[in-house]
Amino acid sequence: MLLIFPPVAKACEPPAGIAALAGFLRGHRQPCTLWDANLEGQLYLLRQPVAASDTWSRRATRNLDVNLAALRNPATYHSPDRYRRAVNDLNHLLATAAGGGRRAGLSNYQDRQLSPQRSGDLLQAAANPEQNPFYPLFSSRLEELLESAGPSLVGISLNYLSQALTAFALAGYLRRRHPGLKIVLGGGLVTSWLRRPDWRNPFGGLFDELIAGPGEIPLLKMADIDEPREHFPPDYHGLPLTDYLAPGLILPYAASAGCYWRRCSFCPEKAEGNPYRPLSPYRVLADLELLRRRHQPRLLHLLDNSLSPALLRALAGKPPGMDWY
Repeated sequence: MLLIFPPVAKACEPPAGIAALAGFLRGHRQPCTLWDANLEGQLYLLRQPVAASDTWSRRATRNLDVNLAALRNPATYHSPDRYRRAVNDLNHLLATAAGGGRRAGLSNYQDRQLSPQRSGDLLQAAANPEQNPFYPLFSSRLEELLESAGPSLVGISLNYLSQALTAFALAGYLRRRHPGLKIVLGGGLVTSWLRRPDWRNPFGGLFDELIAGPGEIPLLKMADIDEPREHFPPDYHGLPLTDYLAPGLILPYAASAGCYWRRCSFCPEKAEGNPYRPLSPYRVLADLELLRRRHQPRLLHLLDNSLSPALLRALAGKPPGMDWY
């Protein structure tokens, strides 16, 4: 399997979803390849030549490597002005490189002609992938990955509206060039779509499967394994852990899915009826110790909607040995 995290989302830490899937699949001896197309896509777009006809563009182009290094330097975060200047310059380069009525940034991607909230526009993005600013990258990298990994299935993790147009462009390219390849779409945004009571699938000709909620069991069943083991920690092998735009490795980890509270009127966990599935505090502490030894992260990012009292007591009794938030 080839698992892809598409542009654009904040590229400050490895994508948690495909890392969790990789840990589960590899734990069941199912090989998979991970591609963080989001980080790679942003770095690709930043390197594209732009018409430096104004002072800002010339300065941003000249300082590109300095600004990227600044976001990876802890000292930058003691100077809000220096941090703000680096982010503004990088956003300016991304927006300029996207061109043609499209606007990319470090955390967003928009197209003046296409909306990720209209299914017809998403299908249009799939039908015309060459109009996406990341097309030159993914059209070459996908061929390399397909040749080297030889997957029979490609899974695309779609979590944010800012990823949707490029995710569909990726799928459209794959469907056109490799019609026999199985293409699966999952992630938080897809879960929200599928859990709507009025949902009707307009993407049947593009994707073979749409997955709501955690994808571990559905992907394992696609690999003809019907008796999964209970748990494996996330596996970040194959992701560029030293390249993210942060002052050291930030490691994302989910100790639960859903929410034990489920009383907030605005929350999709309640609206979508997602069950609360916590790992035991013992299992969480064991995972964190393994990941700390393996990766020595600068920060641990706990992704839970709510940390349960039981887990908080366990963390207080046996701290994970790394700063966390």
